[in-house]
Amino acid sequence: MTPPPVTQLTVGPADRDTADRDTVLAEIGSLAALPRVRAVGETGLDYYRDSAPREVQRDWFRAHIEIAKQAGKALMIHDRDAHEDVLRILAADGPPEHVIFHCFSGDAAMAKRCAEAGYVMSFAGNVTFLQRAAAPRRGRGGSRGPDPGRDRRPRSSPQRRTGAGRTRRRWWRTPCERSPR
Repeated sequence: MTPPPVTQLTVGPADRDTADRDTVLAEIGSLAALPRVRAVGETGLDYYRDSAPREVQRDWFRAHIEIAKQAGKALMIHDRDAHEDVLRILAADGPPEHVIFHCFSGDAAMAKRCAEAGYVMSFAGNVTFLQRAAAPRRGRGGSRGPDPGRDRRPRSSPQRRTGAGRTRRRWWRTPCERSPR
């Protein structure tokens, strides 16, 4: 059975610690050339987890940028606590035609820089995390303080509250839950 024509794929990095870097990058490049593949990624820099040395992360990121440009595909970026390096590398190496910042986590100044460069930013479940309530709000000029509407809005990645005094069921449901009858 062939998949429906709306099926879209992205191809991304393998283990950055692999000894056979060239073979892995060649495979990603050949997959990126497929018509059903729409983007290279999720790729980028993650200085929060630091699962690989930063220089290794930057090297793989540069290679993925080149693959996206050669294949004429979008680049889907993961950027965590590495905003300046990601933007610097994109400027130095030249971005592909389409750049998507997946789960954008930068501040308003970075969002402005991305928008001016023509990059797309997705705002996903990470903006709903409860620990962000006291952090500068994204896209609002960096004003501080909790958002008074935070607990009344649906979330793409809801943070459930459990424990004593927090067992009351909220009105929202995750996509897998059944609706009340």
